Amino acid sequence: MLGVFIVCLRVMATAFGGEAPVLEDANGNRQVGIGPGPTAYVYSGRDTSLVASQAGGIISGVPGVNVVAVADVRGLGWWPVSGFVRDAVVQQGKRDGTNILFDWTGSWGNAMGLPAGGCSVVITDGRSVVTNTDCSAVIEGRVEVK
Repeated sequence: MLGVFIVCLRVMATAFGGEAPVLEDANGNRQVGIGPGPTAYVYSGRDTSLVASQAGGIISGVPGVNVVAVADVRGLGWWPVSGFVRDAVVQQGKRDGTNILFDWTGSWGNAMGLPAGGCSVVITDGRSVVTNTDCSAVIEGRVEVK
């Protein structure tokens, strides 16, 4: 079923002239679409990393839900800037105890309908997106993650 979802995302993205939604880890390994199992993706730009950290901390206390931090680094994927950005984000992740995935082109954020540079939480059940919301809704308790 996940494969079908990923294929649908690829077809949708290419039909509109865009790219398939891709995330990349610190080693350059690519993930297309969403991962398996209940997952909360905390998606943030440069100016919202503190808010994202707070939202991720709240969600990480929910049993059975994986938390994945995603850095919105669109426009910074060119050499040599990408190396400096990758190193800085990885170091921040080590301080926070979090592995961080990179959205270098904004394709993943665009496919999920997320605003550039903001802080959002995308909750999936492993097959499809259940909801996406602003990080502040999680922090303030307006959205409960179960």
